[in-house]
This record gives sequence, C-alpha cells and structure tokens, in this order.
Amino acid sequence: MSKKRVLVDSWNRLNYSLHEYRVRTMKPRIRTFNDSALGKYHIAKSKKEQLAEDRFTEIERANRILLEKMSNIFNDKGIPGGQRKISFSRRSLNYKVRRG
Repeated sequence: MSKKRVLVDSWNRLNYSLHEYRVRTMKPRIRTFNDSALGKYHIAKSKKEQLAEDRFTEIERANRILLEKMSNIFNDKGIPGGQRKISFSRRSLNYKVRRG
C-alpha cells in the first residue's frame, strides 16, 4: 500500500469515529417539549371549558324559566303573579250586517 492510501484510510477512520461520537451525543435542535408552555395550554383549555360551561348553565337557566312560563300558561294560571283566564266567544264578523 502506498503512504497516501494509508493516510487516507486513517483519516477516514478518524472522521467516522468522530461522526459516531457526534451521533451518540447529539441533542435535538428543536425543543419539542416545553414545561411552561404545557402549563399555559392547560390553563387556556380549562378557561375555555369554564366559559363553555357558563354558557350552557345560562342556556339551561333560560330554558327552565321558559318552561315554567309555558306550564303556567297551559295550566290556565295565565300571567305569573295573577290568575287570569281569557275567554273567547264565537261571533261572526258580519254579525251586524246580517242583523240589520
């Protein structure tokens, strides 16, 4: 073997061993996990869930009030706070013309 070939081989082995060392000790360049960001995500998510829960609670309250009003009307109690029945009599629109 020529001296040049020996030097090239040793140089290649050195470079390869350095490459292996760098691969073994390599750390990620992009940080994929951030503790502080995760905490902020949970806070934002819980706040979003709380707002949705508040909205649903308000809708349920309005529906309950509406249901109470409708049940009062159907039970002939009329307007809440006073009992009033509405009565209708059948009457022709041209009653006066036919009588007269």
